[in-house]
Order: sequence, then structure tokens, then C-alpha cells
Amino acid sequence: MTTTLWRCSCSTDLLSPLISSAASAVCRHYGPASATPAFRHLRSATTLATGLRQVTGFTGSPSNSIVYDNVRKTITTHEVWSSLECPLLASFESNQLPANSPTEDRRFLGKWISSSDPNVASTYCFGVIDGHGGHRCAQAVNERLLGYLAVCSADLQLLDEAMQSDNVSNSKSIYERLKMPNDYYTIRYQQMYNRSLLRLAEERLKGSIVYDSPAEAMGAAFERLDNDLLTEAINESVTYGGNIDLKAIERAYSGACACVVSVSSDRVVVANAGDCAAVIGRRDHKTNQWSAEQLTKPHTADNKAELQRLLDAHPSSEHRSIIHGDRLFGQLMPLRAFGNMRFKLHPEDLRKLHPIVDLGDFVDNFCLTPPYLSASPELTELKLGFPDDKFLIVASDGLWDFLSPDEAVNIVVEHLEQTMDPLPQDKPTGLGLSLSQLAHRDDKMNKTNGVESMCRDNAATRLICFAVGQSEHGGRSRRPELAHLQHMLTLQPDVVRYHRDDITVMVIFLQ
Repeated sequence: MTTTLWRCSCSTDLLSPLISSAASAVCRHYGPASATPAFRHLRSATTLATGLRQVTGFTGSPSNSIVYDNVRKTITTHEVWSSLECPLLASFESNQLPANSPTEDRRFLGKWISSSDPNVASTYCFGVIDGHGGHRCAQAVNERLLGYLAVCSADLQLLDEAMQSDNVSNSKSIYERLKMPNDYYTIRYQQMYNRSLLRLAEERLKGSIVYDSPAEAMGAAFERLDNDLLTEAINESVTYGGNIDLKAIERAYSGACACVVSVSSDRVVVANAGDCAAVIGRRDHKTNQWSAEQLTKPHTADNKAELQRLLDAHPSSEHRSIIHGDRLFGQLMPLRAFGNMRFKLHPEDLRKLHPIVDLGDFVDNFCLTPPYLSASPELTELKLGFPDDKFLIVASDGLWDFLSPDEAVNIVVEHLEQTMDPLPQDKPTGLGLSLSQLAHRDDKMNKTNGVESMCRDNAATRLICFAVGQSEHGGRSRRPELAHLQHMLTLQPDVVRYHRDDITVMVIFLQ
């Protein structure tokens, strides 16, 4: 009997994914951690990634129109937007700008059914994942986290119905996901991934495990997936006729931060592990003033409460070595993340991998009271306030390196004002727009100096353009400039990470 717990928008199941990738990886050297915010995550000798030039053809002195066309093509390559069939949600807009090749960021949008009661609305889920030390952990989390969230959130009756299905064709799906640009599935591991997810469902049913709240269920999903990643790295590292499966180890050796926002009824739950962030934009319906509220806190040494939480879990004799240079053991900036098994496993498990992975003297001299890192998310529950709450922004830290929450909200507000700005009402010419309407439109386009016109259809694109397109001269008050945006998009692979990180943005508009 085969059981399927999910389907995607293209009607595939977990055992028959549509897309695979044979992306190759080469080594890249990380520079000094202090050189740029783009090196915030990991200081390491080598990782399995390298930069890739994003735009070609800018040789010599091309005309502005050629520059504009090339920049626009690049900046909009990974755009996606969609209306949402949900009473609370109007639409979402998203974009991604890679710096690494392959990019270490991932994103997903899906929904799950949490109850067998047909009157209970589906839960929509938006996730941004920021990998470090390579892309494999982020890829695994992207493929699997939605399923874990759905299985942990489903009531036991619904879960039992899904498990009792006789075959794939009539099995009851409890979640589905929208395919994003560049989404792919690693076919080689789908059966193992499916077994782990089914095992979780069986354990919930056998133990009658019920979570007290949607937030608690989301927290359990994060923790269980991370535990499975570590377990698989040890158990599955030698497969396929005795050959060492390095990719199984790389999934758990690299790492990933994640920020997930779920929306159901009138409630929002944010689960965050690491330094991605979620922000809500509000407009006071009485004063018409906009404000930003950050729904997450970065899990770094700059967060004093987070730092104290980590230190309290270990003897004072270790404190000096645990945090060095504001990093975990002088290497990792986020203090919560998936993967990064060297900071989680006990010495005896690490020694099993030592012939395969060079851990230096960490096991013998520093790994005294693990785990030092957790994927347990910080959970925030919020009741949406209508009509004041207007939109949510979820983004990887590559965006927040350049923009504050207030700045990001203001940019989206300006985007709404420009896209919804009514044209002057006068007598039409018979050609669709009157002369004054045409002049009004052209005047708006000219004022945007070219950059803002290319992102007028997508709020996430506008945020990315403002983040990387602002010149360093004049501070953050300046508008994005085409020449500077072109420069940031055409940096050579060996220097791009000194200037920016992968950036992933999702903007969710509320009804």
C-alpha cells in the first residue's frame, strides 16, 4: 500500500516529483567575516557554492535602453505573483535575486487542511529559507518543511483518513504547494523523505499526539524535520553498494535559517529560526498613518536575550569559546538553524563522520556539552486587526542588510500608491487614454529614473531594487539608480558576496 499525504499544483505526488536538478557545485572561499554583511552567516574555509554573473552583455558603453532592458530582464527573472482564494488574503508577490550559484535561498507557498470538518478553512503558508555553507540543507528544508507542518497541524481523524487510503489515485491530500520559479525536487531522496514523513504521521496516530495550538504544531514540525536531517546524515551516509553518499551528509553539514508565516481564520502564526524576518504593515484608519511591526527577532549574538538563552544552557567555563567574535565558536552567525550538525551531534556521532568530514579539533576540544544550536523556532501569534493590517513582508536577511522594517513598509506603501494612483478624469481621445492621461503616466515614469518603472508590477521586485540599487552616496534617502543597480547585478563571481547576499522576498496583501 502506498500512501500520499500531499499534492502540488501540477498534480504530482511525493514519489513522482516533476522536476529534478543535477546542479554541480564547486568550491568557493569565504572572505573575512568583517568585510561585508553578505558574509553574515558562516565563516568557513570552503563551501559548495560559487557566485555567478547575473547579467552579461554590458561591455563597452551600451545605451541606456540596452542597460535598462538587460537589468529589467535580470531583476524580474524570478518574479511570481498570484491571487489567493482566501477570505483573508488578496494576493502575494515574490521575487528572488541570487548572489550564489546555486542560490542558497529558497521559498515556498502552500496550504494545508488541518481538520476533517469541511467548515474549517485551509491554512495558507508562506516560507523563506536562507541557507549557509552551501545550498543542500536549504533545498531539503524547502522540499520537506511544508509536509511536516501539515502533518503536525492536521487533526488525528484527518491524518487517519490520509493514512488509510489504498493507493495514490484516491488518497486524500492534506496539503499542496504552488510551484515557484526554479523549484525542483531531488528525485534520488524522495522515497527516504516520504518514509520519514509517514513515520511522523504514524507516530502521531499511535501516540495520539495532539498539540495545544497551531503555533505548538509548527514548532514541533521544525524540530522533527531537523532531527530527521541529522539522523539521515548518520544512517544514510553509506548507501548504494557501500559508496559514501556525501550529499546526505552535506544536507546536515550545511545549514539553513527559516521564517514561516501561516494564516488561518483571522490569526497569523510566525515561526522563525535564524535571521530571516517577517514584518507587518499597518495603516491607522483614523489618522491614515502607516507603521511597521517586526514580528520576528534575529537569532544572533546582537540579540541579548537570545545570547543569554544560549549561554544559560551551558557551563560558564564554555562561554568564552561558545561565542567568539559574535559567532558560534567563531564560525556561525545565526544561533538557531536547521542542519549544522557539527554544533548539535554528540562527540560519538561526530566521530563516525570524522573520516568523511574534516572537523579539525572541534570534537575533542570544544564539543563538550552539545547541542549548541537548535532549530526550535521562536513563535509569534497575532490576531489580524482589520481594517488596519494591510500586508506582510517575509524576507531573507539579504534584504534586511540594506533596509529597515520601516523603510521596507514605506517602499511597499509607495508601490501601492503608484499602482493604484487614479489617472486624471477628462474627455478621452478615442484612443483609450486622453492626452492629459498620457502625460500623467509618462510624467510618473520619468520621475522613477527608469528603475522603478521596471518593478511597478511587483512589490517584492521594488524592495529588491531599492535594497541593492541605492547608491552609497547620499544615504538611504536616495532613490535606486539604474547605473548602480547594473553595477550590483554584474559583479564578478569572486566579489559579488562582498557586496550582497542572496535576497528572497514575499509580500502578502491582506483583504
